[in-house]
Amino acid sequence: MNRFSPGYRQISRLFTRLALRCRLLLERRKLGHFETQLGLLGWQQADYNEATQEEVRKLTDFEREQSRLTNESAELGNAIREFCERRAKEEAEYEARKASFKASLAELEKPIAVLERKVEARRKELQEAERTVAALEEKLEEAGQANARTLEERTEAGRSDYRFREVPNKLKDARAELARIKEEVRGEESDLGRNLPVLKALEERLLANQTQFDALDAELEKEISSRKRAKRKIEKEINALEKAKTHPYREIGRALADCHIAPMNQPGALGNVYAQRLRIRALESAIGALLEESRREPREALLNSWQWWVALLGLIVMLAILGAVVIKVLLIFFPRR
Repeated sequence: MNRFSPGYRQISRLFTRLALRCRLLLERRKLGHFETQLGLLGWQQADYNEATQEEVRKLTDFEREQSRLTNESAELGNAIREFCERRAKEEAEYEARKASFKASLAELEKPIAVLERKVEARRKELQEAERTVAALEEKLEEAGQANARTLEERTEAGRSDYRFREVPNKLKDARAELARIKEEVRGEESDLGRNLPVLKALEERLLANQTQFDALDAELEKEISSRKRAKRKIEKEINALEKAKTHPYREIGRALADCHIAPMNQPGALGNVYAQRLRIRALESAIGALLEESRREPREALLNSWQWWVALLGLIVMLAILGAVVIKVLLIFFPRR
């Protein structure tokens, strides 16, 4: 085991250093957070050297630009709200006009439907009356012919055929009924003709109202979408400026910590930075101690140990390969059923 010990210790120290370095990275990130917080709290409370003062000027520029963008974003927000209110108002007015048009259409459609049914019924009556008159005229013509033959053959002048006596009276009544129905049809068609254009005009106004509203609504939606995109772009710029302020805050925080200046409102922020710096120095010291131990390890013994470790790993690999070959051969001779 003594032959493997130097290499084992070296590997153990290697993994320990890796774990400490990972922890060191996390602690440095935490230190950066504490220094940034210290700079955020106290960047306006001291005078700095030229390099740090340049970071203060950057922060001032960032703050000024953020204020301008925030105002612009607020103006866009007000415009979006106004457009949304106008859109809601236009929609309410459109719905009111639409309801009024539909009510007028309903009031007009009902009597028009009644008139159309009456006109259709009258037209059927008219057709029936025309057929009755035509049939009676045909019968009268047949009766006249039959009566002529009867006058030639019969000797009594006073006698007449029954149809000849009855058909003229029926034909007269049928023609009078036909004239009455025609008059009623003309009156009802006239009423229908007066109402249909009004109904069509109302339908056209309803369609025009909807077309006008759709165009206006689409335009308002376009304006709202445009301003929302502009607002999102400005908000991204504001967030980018906020992220850009992190580095100046951290540089100022480092300068404040180096000069032992604590913020007046939260003096504990300086203590957080000092405590984090101590943890980082302890980790760096531990890593340095491990490196020093590795350097003090005898080179000859370490080289000899690595050779044994390589030989052991090679033996393990060969045994794994041999085991795989044996398993494959066994599967060839004894296949699974």
